[in-house]
Amino acid sequence: MENAIKHNAFTDETPLSISIIYKEDRIIVSNNIKLKNTLEISTGRGLTNLAERYKILSGDEILIDERDNTFSVSIKVLQNDNSNHRR
Repeated sequence: MENAIKHNAFTDETPLSISIIYKEDRIIVSNNIKLKNTLEISTGRGLTNLAERYKILSGDEILIDERDNTFSVSIKVLQNDNSNHRR
C-alpha cells in the first residue's frame, strides 16, 4: 500500500483504488496505476527489501505483476503452527 500511495497521483476525480484480497493461500495487494509526474528519484529498494526479507522468512518468492494499468504484489500466507489463532 505504501508504494501505491508513494508512486501514484490521485484526486477525488481520479482516485487511487487499492484492493487487498486473500485468494488461494496468498494475500494480493493491487492498485490502479496513475504515476506521479515528479522529479523525485526513487531508490527502487522498497520491493527489493520486501522480497529479500520474505525469502529469508519463508523460502518463497513474492509475485509482482504489472499489466492493464494495474500493479499487484502477492505473497503466500505463512503458517505458524505455534500460534494460538484459529482459522
